[in-house]
Amino acid sequence: MPSASIGIVPAGVDIDLFKMGEKSGPIKLVYHGRLDLKRGVMSLPMILAALQHRGIEATLHMHGAGDAFDQLSKIELDGFEITHSLPQSELAHKLSTYDIGLLPMPVDKVWNLASPLKRSEYLASGLAVCGIDHSGHQIDDSGKWLQLFEQEKFISSTVDWIESLDRQLLIAYQKEARSYAEKCLSWSHSVEALEAMISS
Repeated sequence: MPSASIGIVPAGVDIDLFKMGEKSGPIKLVYHGRLDLKRGVMSLPMILAALQHRGIEATLHMHGAGDAFDQLSKIELDGFEITHSLPQSELAHKLSTYDIGLLPMPVDKVWNLASPLKRSEYLASGLAVCGIDHSGHQIDDSGKWLQLFEQEKFISSTVDWIESLDRQLLIAYQKEARSYAEKCLSWSHSVEALEAMISS
């Protein structure tokens, strides 16, 4: 039996639909997609609470459906918004105004082998990204727009990093994220990556 090799193809994104918009005001954090307990989503309101405890103006926006939705809906926290899944065009508009996308999916063989579409949509929308450090979230030669932390320190490290930013520096990272998406995350680039993997 020949040995099988597994490669991760970066998720392509419609860079004309997901675009960078006007970003201002409080730091706006976002997670969209499946709101499942196994995806680590319950950690995200803790990030918002910790930021606010440090006097940092921030909001958290979560869009999706899953077994954590009811629990999340019961959280009463200033600046916390949760909605059901949104139409793609509405989601793209909202993402364009947010600042930092979150990837809380834990170290697990399912997530380690997945290149999440939401990461590509975050970057195309000009968001910096914070997540848990594993192969499914990593990008070779990524800039400071991608911050990945040990699972045990995800909440505290994310809060520390956001606290270290000012709006000017964050905007610089956001522009770099959008530039990376334009160069590397269009659907045509994903097809090329798949073709190269098949022919190797």
